Amino acid sequence: MNSLRPVKAAALRWHRPEALGPERFEKLRPRLLRLASEPSEALYVAKRRALYRVEDDELGAVAIKEIRSQGLARALWFRFARQHPALREFRVGAAFEARGGPTHEFFAVAIERSGPGIQRGLLFFRWLDDAVDLTQQLRHSAGKPAHALLANVARGLAAHARLGLVHGRHAPGNLLLLPRPGGIEVLAIDFAYASLGPGFDEAGYVGDVSRVAHHLVEFGLCSRPTAREFLELCAEEVAEADDVGRVLGLLAADTDRRLEQRGVAPLCAGR
Repeated sequence: MNSLRPVKAAALRWHRPEALGPERFEKLRPRLLRLASEPSEALYVAKRRALYRVEDDELGAVAIKEIRSQGLARALWFRFARQHPALREFRVGAAFEARGGPTHEFFAVAIERSGPGIQRGLLFFRWLDDAVDLTQQLRHSAGKPAHALLANVARGLAAHARLGLVHGRHAPGNLLLLPRPGGIEVLAIDFAYASLGPGFDEAGYVGDVSRVAHHLVEFGLCSRPTAREFLELCAEEVAEADDVGRVLGLLAADTDRRLEQRGVAPLCAGR
């Protein structure tokens, strides 16, 4: 299991989310520093990323997402040539949150410098114990999700897109379903490849929806008819009645392209 290496306060450069006022941020920062200074075991590790769940007596459960540079060349690259992935992810996600976008609450990002380079970034956000990702929910339903769930996810993706989000790496695993009074809210997370434009971007929406749809099929998370139903719902969410067919055609074509690239039979071709 990967352990969080405690930070050194003097090596950190902190960034505040837009939705969090400066006064509140200055009160939170010592708490976040303390949480990152205590050894913790990772719940999830993938390449240079690790996720930790820690507890604070005021904030409750807090997530720390660690993104390491690993190696002098990358440390220098992210110091002088390119924005560190943790900072990029934070800036898009926090801006999306500030627009009212449904996501976990961001607290801060801390960029750790060592010598001439950047060693890692630490993202701090609220841990949502009640949330499950779409992959988990689909597996729980044995690949037979209710129509209401598909409609809810389609509605959520359309709402995210209308706020200008092009996620770029959408998959069922980074769509969180959070129970709310009266229904389920669909949250976007993991903004490492995302961008935020002024409004709805049709090409970006097509790409995001087709990424979700091709995962549904490739990994057997639901039946092919159910995946087609999902595409239809996504088209209906963003198009006028007389334009649904065109948008559905774009979604279907992009989903089939992705499936064929993965060596999987197309979903909609010849339908």
